[in-house]
Amino acid sequence: MGRADEFLDAYAELERHFRRRLEAENIKSFSVMIKELSKRDRVVARFRDELFQWHDLRNAIVHERPGGGTVIAEPVPAGLAAFLKLTELLTAPPKLTTRFQREVARVAPGDSIAEATKIMRSSGFSQLPVYDDDGLHGLLTSTAVTRWLAGAFDGGVSGDTPVSRVLDEAEDHADWRLLGRDASFTDAVGLFDEAHDNGRELAAIVLTHDGKRHQKPIGILTVSDLPALIDIY
Repeated sequence: MGRADEFLDAYAELERHFRRRLEAENIKSFSVMIKELSKRDRVVARFRDELFQWHDLRNAIVHERPGGGTVIAEPVPAGLAAFLKLTELLTAPPKLTTRFQREVARVAPGDSIAEATKIMRSSGFSQLPVYDDDGLHGLLTSTAVTRWLAGAFDGGVSGDTPVSRVLDEAEDHADWRLLGRDASFTDAVGLFDEAHDNGRELAAIVLTHDGKRHQKPIGILTVSDLPALIDIY
């Protein structure tokens, strides 16, 4: 199989995937599907211009054949590899649990800030999920601890101060989101992109069995994990 044929097979797979997602009729073109999906899918939007370029190459291969026979365009080996990788990413993105499922250190609202910071130091985490009886209550970050310390010096700092008070007195509450065990890398990138576009910083994504706050955490992603997410692109 030549590179042109291998490219066309992957293109057709991606086209079928887009069509299923949009429940589109056969008359809807690939370029139209790119535009429509870009409005609802931030990962597709990220690759919008690149997808249009691959669409142009497909048209050159399929339509621009002298006498309807000889192929006059095909991707170079590196280009084909890049398109195959993109197709796999968009049609079957890896699950977050393949990389980020792990034991998650957490604290309770009544735990002392001294104990919480000790866990931060020993675990190397700068964010700790705070769980109460109802589930995920909030996110304690090193930034929140620093801000609390700055404001508490005048009245004296006590290591016995409960985590809940530090959360309440922090100037900004950390922004966090929940995802379930079946969530993919693209789901996480979409959440980080959405926060960035809205002028916020998403401190962490907590993974639970079904993405419900009452469930125990099975993994966590923070801003520091973004490079690992971006690497797959």
